Amino acid sequence: MEPLTEVMNRTPHAAAASAQQLRLCETVSVRRLIPIVLGSLMACLSAVAREPFTPADIWAWRTTQDPGISPDGRRVVFLERWNDRASRSVCSNLWLVSVDGRERRQLGAPGRGAWRDRSPRWSPNSERIAWLSDRSGKTKFYVARASGGDAEELKLGGLEPKAFAWSADSNWIAFTARADAGAATPWTPDELLSRLNPSALAGWAKSKLLVAPVLEGRPQGGVPRELSTGDLHAEGEPAWELDGKTVLISARSAPLGDSQIYAIDVAPLASNAATDGSNLQSPRALTHRPGTNFNPLPSPEGDKIAWIAVDPRPGNALRKLCVMSADGSRDKVLAGSLDRDAIAPHWSSDGRTVYFLADDAGATQVYAARADGTARQVTRRHDRLTGFSLADNGRAAAIRWSASEGAVEVGTVVSFAVDLPGGVTALAAPNDELLATRDIAPAEEFRYNSAGHSIQAWLTRPAHFDPARTYPLVVDVENQPGAMRGVDTRLETQLLAARGWLVLTVNPRGTPGYGEDFANLLTSGYPADAFEDVMRGLDAVLGKGLADSKHVAMVGGLLASWALGHTGRLRAVVVTEPVADLAAQAWRSLPSLRRMTALLGAPPWENPQLYAKQSPLSAAPDFKTPALVIARPGDTAATALRAALTARQVDSAVLTLNPGPNPEDRVLEWQGILAWLDKALK
Repeated sequence: MEPLTEVMNRTPHAAAASAQQLRLCETVSVRRLIPIVLGSLMACLSAVAREPFTPADIWAWRTTQDPGISPDGRRVVFLERWNDRASRSVCSNLWLVSVDGRERRQLGAPGRGAWRDRSPRWSPNSERIAWLSDRSGKTKFYVARASGGDAEELKLGGLEPKAFAWSADSNWIAFTARADAGAATPWTPDELLSRLNPSALAGWAKSKLLVAPVLEGRPQGGVPRELSTGDLHAEGEPAWELDGKTVLISARSAPLGDSQIYAIDVAPLASNAATDGSNLQSPRALTHRPGTNFNPLPSPEGDKIAWIAVDPRPGNALRKLCVMSADGSRDKVLAGSLDRDAIAPHWSSDGRTVYFLADDAGATQVYAARADGTARQVTRRHDRLTGFSLADNGRAAAIRWSASEGAVEVGTVVSFAVDLPGGVTALAAPNDELLATRDIAPAEEFRYNSAGHSIQAWLTRPAHFDPARTYPLVVDVENQPGAMRGVDTRLETQLLAARGWLVLTVNPRGTPGYGEDFANLLTSGYPADAFEDVMRGLDAVLGKGLADSKHVAMVGGLLASWALGHTGRLRAVVVTEPVADLAAQAWRSLPSLRRMTALLGAPPWENPQLYAKQSPLSAAPDFKTPALVIARPGDTAATALRAALTARQVDSAVLTLNPGPNPEDRVLEWQGILAWLDKALK
């Protein structure tokens, strides 16, 4: 056995700790003291012993979502997503924590369950929590008391709810559910009914709006009552007006039509009104703004309604915070001077202020909008926030990601006084145990110029970076156009850096968080302009003398697909979400069609030449970079890219994963990504 003195000489901190123990125990024999000293030494060493991230860490990774603070400000409910090895599935369970973080328990069931809970919502009296869950195999509605007890299923006559809201008296819910397909048409043989899709385009299955009682002592509920929505397609969460006589909902009458905020009449809830809504008044449109209008939010006094509006202009149009009188009159834009997207608005208890989140230059801040149209910035931390909610006493809850001041937070549930944000209380940090044992690769923010625009980017360096040598570089591009990268620590970035590679992430033209003008640059030449910005970022990193220009690779979606035919500077490309033809991408679903129409300024049938020109497959004759394509069954974009790569005799492979979220497949996916890049960058 190695002499204890030699071990202590190599670890001075452990030696000092052990010396202190010796002074306290002078009468203890050396033989009895050795185990104590060794225990201190091993504890010290284990505190600093860290390992690199590997794909197997996906099993241990936790994600927190949808925090909701109770109206009385005493508790916070949130979702924790985790990966279950036994069922090979992504699960999510509800947790309840006191606002000071001292008390925490799972809601509705003991222990973690291999099911998916979602959308927890507090009753306005803070006594109960309702949510949706597939714990019985289908999506159902559950209610539990905040003080404790098992979850009770609310019977809804076999309907599967999509979104819901409590009434102000905490006795009713309004919810949306998919409408019945209707009677078969005369041409339909019986044997086709089970295979007939009533919606020709995914995302346009009509939703109906209903109400149901959730009375105390009657958790089983009552017969749901359908409200009259006419030919409207309801979207998002409903909201009750204060008097309980009206439900607000965002809806549209045509797949590509404008969405407006509608007021839906509710008959006296104690009456024997028809359950199919046949005796109710037609919906009343409260908004008349072109574009998308959603997220109606009545004020505490019931005299005003706030909502989010997006104008119908090409590119990433700004999400504007608006307010109107309860009857739809006197509408105006709040926070008009703030050139940022408004997210998750909440009224203050006095009805004078609307608090909301806004992404800004890689971080997320809380803002406050007043009735006079002015807005002030409430927080000034370099964090990312999601899931903002606000209690009547001004206490807020959110999910925070941070890598500032040497501290790394990944999905930490926090609470804070909204106007005194300096005092932040961490309520739950489910990834802390994993992070304490892993090497965290630090990220450095920098800016550079591209085509006259200032571009923000981050360079993540391996945990044990040596400035005296150069490293392979992986350009990690965002899969979705217009999504902002920032200061948050991402597992995917850490997996790449753990391999000993530099990782570059960029917010190119078209990214929100830098003003509407910058976001609208997306349509001028997408994806070519965004790709140019990314490559200028590569040049900026190479100019620092840190990266090896002959060992550069790219990982991502559309921009990675575009790179196949537009540069010869990459040793390898991994296409994680293949895009070959933008028109085909638009036709995947109704949301995709709306998104591509907004990005390019027209649907595919109005400007097919533009869609063809800006599709990655248009450059197939110039494909030259070895590529790994990640695919799902039936992925025509992956098939097209692989066919073009094969025709051009470019080294390529397709890794086909199972459909749906599957953590085992995600582990395999990242094993494949890292192996492909290892081959190219070694």
